[in-house]
Amino acid sequence: MPQWTFADRVRKIRRDVLRMEQGEFAGLLGVTRQAYAAWESGRNEPRSILAVARRIEEVSGVPAAWVLGIEGGGTSRPAGEQARGVRAAIIPFPGAVTATARRAS
Repeated sequence: MPQWTFADRVRKIRRDVLRMEQGEFAGLLGVTRQAYAAWESGRNEPRSILAVARRIEEVSGVPAAWVLGIEGGGTSRPAGEQARGVRAAIIPFPGAVTATARRAS
């Protein structure tokens, strides 16, 4: 079964939950677009990964535990999706999700 990396998780949040470009998301996290792009490509990880995971939780509603891969065995859907009124659909490999944002009325 495929395991999601930190890179996979931040990409999923940026694209499918927040629907942002890399530079926009990087700005919310307080880093350069180049630094964020390196995280998303898997070339490196943040020095303070816990602080970044907490900041991602603040801006996206996706729990820091999911960002870090310590919730649900590393493959579960971000719990923040339900809280933010996001609908998830399963895609080709087990545990992978895409999210379509739907604002709660």
